[in-house]
Amino acid sequence: MKAARANRVAFSLLFLALVSCHSARASTSVSIADFGGVGDGTTDNRAAIIAAFSSLESSGGGTLIIPSGDYRIVCGTASLVVPKNITIEGAPGKSILDFDTDQAGGPGSFRQPLRNGGNNITFDGLIIRRATDYPCVLITVDGHNNFVLKDCTVTGARPTKDPYIVHGLEIGDNKGLTKGLHLTNCLFTSLTYPLFEPNTGCGTVVNTTVDHCTFTGNSADDLEFNSPNATCLDTTVTDCTFSNNFGSGLGAGFAVGFAHCSGGSITNCHITGYNGEGIHLEDYCSDITISGNILKACGLRHGSYIQIIAGCNNITVTGNTLDASGNTNTIQLINAQAGGAGTTAGGRPMVSPSNVTITDNVLTCSSQQNGMYVENVTGVVVSGNHISRTIGSTAAGFGINFTYSPNNGTSDNVISGFGQPIESKF
Repeated sequence: MKAARANRVAFSLLFLALVSCHSARASTSVSIADFGGVGDGTTDNRAAIIAAFSSLESSGGGTLIIPSGDYRIVCGTASLVVPKNITIEGAPGKSILDFDTDQAGGPGSFRQPLRNGGNNITFDGLIIRRATDYPCVLITVDGHNNFVLKDCTVTGARPTKDPYIVHGLEIGDNKGLTKGLHLTNCLFTSLTYPLFEPNTGCGTVVNTTVDHCTFTGNSADDLEFNSPNATCLDTTVTDCTFSNNFGSGLGAGFAVGFAHCSGGSITNCHITGYNGEGIHLEDYCSDITISGNILKACGLRHGSYIQIIAGCNNITVTGNTLDASGNTNTIQLINAQAGGAGTTAGGRPMVSPSNVTITDNVLTCSSQQNGMYVENVTGVVVSGNHISRTIGSTAAGFGINFTYSPNNGTSDNVISGFGQPIESKF
């Protein structure tokens, strides 16, 4: 009995020691000013932030405080690696990490200023900015768990004629698991891609959330979850605002793009001012729900409002509002088809989607648009939609076109203002 009691006491003391150690790490807080950091917009703070990281790392983690100010950090070819269990915390709207280049290799030499070096990293209340014109990815997130970006602004400060790319976040490039990427209440502006996975990426990205974020004035896809040669699971985009994208090339300029992603949703977002699609799914995406979104002035040069192509399966489009009353070009607002011949970026055959459900949406067209185009899609259900053309000839166009697609899942759609409310071609 005495031995058992002694063991319990020893275990309790060990537990309390471990809790105390964890609490000490969690409460460790230092300021960049403690290491010589100066927020005057001129001083190079690279050495100061490296010293601060080293100090926190030796304590097992903690918080690095960035006081109000403009902290210039000169980037070389090597990234600043943020160690595990670290929060970098600023005064929202007032603390700037301003990444410049050392010009080694010339002004066109590529840089990656920040990279995660472990699990449990948070950026909170910061402005993360490219200081001058050079090609870069501001933050690289790869192969670790629990990366949080909240109440931050990420900006490329990109002038109209800037010849260089400037991306916000790159994910899933290398082999390994990236789990728990969370973006909350952030602004992404004046960037090329605010967030992207490269075609060559071969990692696994799981459990990504983008919530209450704003994307405006960018020049390529705002959110590019693009994993043709990788794995991307469980991605949710909720209550975000997307506007005024000036990408104009074919296949670019989407608000949200999914490629070869499984399990995800795009919900309650506002999307306006896109030359390409507002929402784009391709390359065998599966189990994706698009619901409660409001899209206006999308597909201004090409594409559609919602595009579903290239082998996607189990896609639900429900309760969205698509307003093309101001468009002047000829497009279909919802488009589901193979999307071309040959193979996808992941080497899969270009085939039509399957098991697509389109219900309870409101589509408003002007004189040049049609409602939906569904080609060679098996397992399609189209019901409860309201589709109208507000101006132009009622003798032209179609509300819904089924080409080589069975329309026996069609019911209770209210269609007005088109020459063919429902058109079937076999």
